[in-house]
Amino acid sequence: MNAALPVKIALSKVIDVDKEKCVNCHRCIAVCPVKHCNNGSLDHVEIDPNLCIGCGECLKACTHDARMIIDDFEAMMSDLKNNVKIVAVVAPAIAASFPDTYLQFNSWMKSVGISAVFDVSFGAELTVKSYFAHIAESAPKLVIAQPCPAIVTYIQLYRPELIPYLAPADSPMMHTMKMIREFYPAYSNHKLAVISPCVAKKREFDEVGIGDYNVTITRIKDYIKKKEIDLRRYKEADFDNDPAERAVLFSTPGGLMRTAERENPAIVSMTRKIEGPETIYHYLSGLKAQLENGANPLLIDCLNCALGCNGGTGTGNSGMHPDELEHHVEKRKEKMQALYRSRNAPGQKPPTLHKIQKTINKYWRKDLYGRSYRDLSGNNFIQPISEQERDKLYGEMLKHETKDIKNCNSCGYYSCEEMAAACHYGLNKIENCHFYLQTRINRQVEKKQTQIDRLNVHLGNITNEIYHIQMSLTSLVKQISEQFSLVDSTTQSVTEEMKSVRDVSQRLDANSTQRLVDITRAGNEKVDNLVKLMSDVSAIVDEMNTMIALINDISSRTNILSINAAIQSAQAGEYGKAFAVVSREIKNLAQSSTTQADRVSRSLKATVQKVKNAIEMSKESGTAFQEMAAEVKAVDGFLSSMNRQVLKMSQDSDTILDIIRKLTTVSDEVMNNSENIHQSTDEILTALKDLEKTYKQDEE
Repeated sequence: MNAALPVKIALSKVIDVDKEKCVNCHRCIAVCPVKHCNNGSLDHVEIDPNLCIGCGECLKACTHDARMIIDDFEAMMSDLKNNVKIVAVVAPAIAASFPDTYLQFNSWMKSVGISAVFDVSFGAELTVKSYFAHIAESAPKLVIAQPCPAIVTYIQLYRPELIPYLAPADSPMMHTMKMIREFYPAYSNHKLAVISPCVAKKREFDEVGIGDYNVTITRIKDYIKKKEIDLRRYKEADFDNDPAERAVLFSTPGGLMRTAERENPAIVSMTRKIEGPETIYHYLSGLKAQLENGANPLLIDCLNCALGCNGGTGTGNSGMHPDELEHHVEKRKEKMQALYRSRNAPGQKPPTLHKIQKTINKYWRKDLYGRSYRDLSGNNFIQPISEQERDKLYGEMLKHETKDIKNCNSCGYYSCEEMAAACHYGLNKIENCHFYLQTRINRQVEKKQTQIDRLNVHLGNITNEIYHIQMSLTSLVKQISEQFSLVDSTTQSVTEEMKSVRDVSQRLDANSTQRLVDITRAGNEKVDNLVKLMSDVSAIVDEMNTMIALINDISSRTNILSINAAIQSAQAGEYGKAFAVVSREIKNLAQSSTTQADRVSRSLKATVQKVKNAIEMSKESGTAFQEMAAEVKAVDGFLSSMNRQVLKMSQDSDTILDIIRKLTTVSDEVMNNSENIHQSTDEILTALKDLEKTYKQDEE
C-alpha cells in the first residue's frame, strides 16, 4: 500500500515586504538559501510563507528597508493595557542585547504589566537532559539539535529524509513554557510572551500549540529608544525560576555542546558545531549521504545565524563583532557559575555535578518535553524540470550555446538552470536574466546602428538633391530678374505709344484731311508697333509660364524628398526624431512652393488672356486705320468715326498698360518667392548638416 502523500500546510508569515520600497533588485533571492520562497515575477519580490524557512537573510541583505519582521509586540502591549495576564519567557540572547542591564530589563517588563519573568537558559538545561535521555534510551545514529526554528523548518520543507534525526525533544523555549505550565500553577492561565531573538519562533509555537506572543528583541529595543527609557534607572530583578548554570551559553555558537560537555566530556568529540546560512544548509543537503557511509557525527549543534542567537534575526545585532557579543554572554556564564559556588557552606567543596543535576531534575519529566515534527514537503511544489523544458526556457532566454550558460547569479539564483526552473513555476521571468537583457540590448544597438547607417546614406542623398534644387533656384532668380527688366522696358514703350496715339486723336480734331491721312498712316504704323510689343509681352509671359513649371517641378522633387525622409524617420524610431523635424520642414517648403507657383500661374493665365484680348483689339484698330486711310479722301464724314476709333485705341492702350503693371507686380512676387525658397533651402541644408553631425557623434 502506498504511503500517503504530504499535504500542503499553511505556515505563519514571519517576514513581510514593503512593495513601495522594494526595487526588485533580487538581492533577497541571492542570499536566500532556498530561493523559491521568493516570487520575482512581479514588479517587486513577494514572499511565499509556505516555502520560507524564516532564516532572515533577506532582512540583512535588503538595503532599501523593504523587508521587515512580523512579530507580536503590538499585540502584547495592547493586551497588557487591557490587563491581560501575561508572563515573559526571556531568551539567553538578552545578555548580548542588553549587556549589564538585562536584570533591569526584568524590572521594566514587570513595570509594564508582566506578571513574572522566566529565563530560557534554565529551559536549555532541561533540553540537554532531554537529549542525553534520548541518546541513552534510543541509541540514535544521529541527533540534530533543534533549538533553531529556521533549521527545523528547512528540514521539514526541503529535507524530509532528515526529520527522523531531529531531536525528539522541545527547544529550550518550549521546555521553559511547558515547565511553567506544569510546575508553576500560579501562572497556568497566563498567556506566554517569548522575548525572542528569532523571527521564526512563531512557527514553533504554532506547531506545538504553546506560546502566545513572539516578541522580538529588535522591536523592544526600538520601543525603548523611541520612549527614551533608561533601563539603568530600574532595579535589578532576578528571574522567577531557578537559575541556570552554563546553559546561559546556549545563545552562543557551540553553547549546547559546552553545556553538554559538563554532563559528558566525551560528547565534544562526537559533536559537529556548525552555524551560518552559507554553511549549514549546504551541510544538511549532503548529510543523508554521510549517514549512509557512516561519516556523520552523533550530535549536530547547529544554528542558522553565524553569530548564533546573540546575533539572531530578531536582535538587530547582526552587524556587531562576535567577540563583543559573546563577551557579555561569557560574563554572565561566569556570574552564574559563581552563583552556584556561593551556595556552598563555608569550607564546603564546590557543588558537584550531582547537585546541579538535582536542581534540573526537579523540573524534568520523561514524557513532558517530547516533540514530533510535521512533514511539510508537500508545500514544496518545486521539482527539477525536464531537459526539454529547460532547453525551451533557455531558448526564450536567448541561450543557444554552452557559452551562453553564464551561471552569473545576477538573477539571484545559483545557476541558469535554477533560474529556468523558477520561470517554469512562475516565480520569475526571463526579463530578469542579465544575459537575456544584455543580448537584447546588443541586438537593438546593432539594429539601430544599421538604421543610422541607412539614414546617413539617405541624408547624403537628400542633401545633394537639396543642393541641386538650390542651384536651380539661383538660376531661376536670375532669369526672373532679367524678365522683370524686360517687363519694365515694355512698360516704358507702351507709355510712349499711348502718347503717340493721343497725338493722333488731337490731330484728327484739327479737321485736316491731308494731315488725317498722314496721321492715319502714322497711327497704323504705331498700332503695328503696339501689336508687336504685345506679342513680345505674350512671349515673356510664356517664358514665365515655363519658369512656373520649373518651380512646380522643384516643389514636386522637394515633396518626394519629404516623403522619403518621413519613411526613414519612422524606421529609425528614437534616432529619427530629429530627422522627422527636417522631413516636416522639407514638406512645408514643398507645399509653400506649390502654393506660390499656383498663385502666380493663375495670375499669369489671367494676364495672358487680357494680353490676347488687347492684341485682338489692337489688330481691329489697325484694320480700322487701314480702312480709314483708303476712304479718308473720298468720305470726309468718316473722320468722326476714325476719331472714335483712335479714342478707343487710346483706351485699349490704357488697358494694356494696366496689364503690364500687373505683370510687373506678379514678376516681383515671383522673384520674392524664389528668394524665400532659396533662403529656406539654405536653412534645410544647415539642418541636414547638423543632423549628419549628430549621427556621427552618436556613432562615436
